[in-house]
Amino acid sequence: MTKRHLPTSIVFLAFLVTLIGATGIEGQNDSAAVLSLSLGHARIHGSSLSFDWRISNSSSKRVYVYATFLWGPAALEPTNQAGLVRVRTSLSTPEPAGVNAYPPAKFLRIEPGGVLSGRFTEGKLDRKILRGGNAVEMEVAFGSEIDELKRQISMTSFNGEHPGNPIVAWQTEVFGRTTVER
Repeated sequence: MTKRHLPTSIVFLAFLVTLIGATGIEGQNDSAAVLSLSLGHARIHGSSLSFDWRISNSSSKRVYVYATFLWGPAALEPTNQAGLVRVRTSLSTPEPAGVNAYPPAKFLRIEPGGVLSGRFTEGKLDRKILRGGNAVEMEVAFGSEIDELKRQISMTSFNGEHPGNPIVAWQTEVFGRTTVER
């Protein structure tokens, strides 16, 4: 390769990397796919946490919500940061190793203008997490395509990867908050 062709090669390589990245499951942050998450009727009773949730699709595209943990328990143990109890329905970062057991991935489709609602309930939480909780925040993962994601999740049983890791790469997150009713 001569020096004269180096800039052309770099531009071609950058184009190729962009093209390859666009065909994977990453990059689901499609601004046309807009979900809103509303929470309400949050209650903390002893070691239990419960609240209603409502997910609305105001976009012109169908979206898929990762639904395995929507009704509880959470994907990760909830946390309490200055009175805000945070609940995740997906992993926030990839896990370094696989697991022996993990619930199968479930996805729910929400059509344009559609709504999905339910109630999250988790009992037997550490009371320290709930102590002083005056608000609840929930994270929900969603994306526009799931066929490649399902294939990658099925491959985790063969490659020793955590089955939640492909979801981390795929997900766009929406958050909702509400105050705790006393």
